[in-house]
Amino acid sequence: MDISSILKKKRSDHKLTQEQLAEKIFVPTKTISNWENNKTTPDIDSLIILAQLFDLSLDNLLLKGSNIVENIKKQADIRSTKMYLNFATITDLACLIYISNPTNFW
Repeated sequence: MDISSILKKKRSDHKLTQEQLAEKIFVPTKTISNWENNKTTPDIDSLIILAQLFDLSLDNLLLKGSNIVENIKKQADIRSTKMYLNFATITDLACLIYISNPTNFW
């Protein structure tokens, strides 16, 4: 069973609407819908809250919804890449300024 099915079942078992669940875990209702329709996956903070709310093992959630672990890794990689690209852009700009006018650079 994937994470979307688990969340939908647990929400239903607890007789909560998507809106009520969203209020409990401080996310928009659309986010709950996206999770349950497997369009997106919860971030780690939301997973912790969901595990506590539904009395689930976080290990179990992560193993059954293994795409969550992959998404977290991808998000970390994207942040790392963005930082590298920002640094490279700044370095490139500094080099261009120096090349265009080396005597007034420092």
